[in-house]
Amino acid sequence: AVIYHGKVIVFPGSSLTGKSTIAAYFLKNGGKLITEDTAAIEIRDGKAFVRSSYPFIKLSKSANDELSFASSGGIVLPTEKNARMGHLLGKKSFLAKTVPIDYCFFLDYADLETIEPIKSSEALPKLLSSSLNIYPLTEIKRRELFHWSANLSRCLKIFLFRRRKGIHLSRFLADFIRSN
Repeated sequence: AVIYHGKVIVFPGSSLTGKSTIAAYFLKNGGKLITEDTAAIEIRDGKAFVRSSYPFIKLSKSANDELSFASSGGIVLPTEKNARMGHLLGKKSFLAKTVPIDYCFFLDYADLETIEPIKSSEALPKLLSSSLNIYPLTEIKRRELFHWSANLSRCLKIFLFRRRKGIHLSRFLADFIRSN
């Protein structure tokens, strides 16, 4: 989750979809990180809020180089399966508080860049598959997760951001955020 031009954006999804790279793009262009990897989200009065976590982001060497994100190579993470390096952020790049979410973007690779709104019914399976679960899921836990995800999908403006690989395409999303 990041804040950019006063808008809070979450990027749920699986590994290797470019979430951290897009977040780093926003940070390099005046945004702040709220959380990376795990987003603790709560719903209050029909509004979704995300809690900040820790000022740390993981990037591949190519993303770090293309963005000129950090001058150092980063912190080696021995258990990192995607060969990313950790980067500790300073106070100017991190927002340490709970804030309401404005947008939710699911990321997908495609031949052309598009941003399409998706209905909560279409977002529900995506939210469920992006949720951190404690296994094994009992019947009660499955129902609670489904109920919570359904409530969350009704609280958010949810979009699918399709794009080709490459950091420069994050500008397309940044322009959308600034204009909406």
